[in-house]
Amino acid sequence: YTKDVVYIRDGELVEVRRSGYRLRSIDAISTRQASVDEDIQNNPLVQLELNLEQIEKGGYPHFMLKEIMDQPRCLENSCRGRLYRVNSDDTTHGPNAISSKWGIRLGGLDTTVRGTDQTALDAICGADRIIICACGTSWHSGLIGEYLIESLARINVEVEYASEFRYRNPLLTPKDVVI
Repeated sequence: YTKDVVYIRDGELVEVRRSGYRLRSIDAISTRQASVDEDIQNNPLVQLELNLEQIEKGGYPHFMLKEIMDQPRCLENSCRGRLYRVNSDDTTHGPNAISSKWGIRLGGLDTTVRGTDQTALDAICGADRIIICACGTSWHSGLIGEYLIESLARINVEVEYASEFRYRNPLLTPKDVVI
């Protein structure tokens, strides 16, 4: 990796070659106002003062703390577009309505599972076993999911390291769901 960066502004395009790079104005190219050799030269080369590990950790001392601190934003992003306000006079949402004020839209669960005629929701509800594959700290979330699903839905759940699961030859049945 490198610590040298050039920040690209809106409306700019980068042409990368072995010999280097060239910045071009998209507007000038699209209106054919720029000659082929016209470059943008006002984007300075900047040296980053953080190392790659510091950038990936977002300023936190370790990844686990970063992921813990990211949870509120991740939860908000995962709910985006899935919660909607239900009109108190509207009865079309039926069981999805929460306290006659909010509804939940679980997109993707109504799609047909490849190779079957059942939806993803039907497959999950009819599963004999759910296998949760995860890595890193998400594996710990999988353990919480295992506890919740087994105690609330009474379905057998196993949590596997995804890095190991992909190289195994697991015994799966048509009634198993892998997440």
